[in-house]
Amino acid sequence: MASARTRLYALLGSPVAHSFSPAMQNAAFAAAGLDAVYVALDCDADSLSGLLRGIAGAGGGGNVTVPHKGAAAALV
Repeated sequence: MASARTRLYALLGSPVAHSFSPAMQNAAFAAAGLDAVYVALDCDADSLSGLLRGIAGAGGGGNVTVPHKGAAAALV
């Protein structure tokens, strides 16, 4: 169950619904006893920078996949 302390990790891209990453990452978080959740977020290019800032600002992280890899690289 998520709480205010749960760290958010995400896969950002489009499409991402087919990804196995959330199942694998959430299993790893559970095995390690971490209060964290990994989700696949289908996002457009206009939302990318705000999502990256928000997730990082909350202490989380994640991965960026197609078609946003180049745009994400330009932000760091």
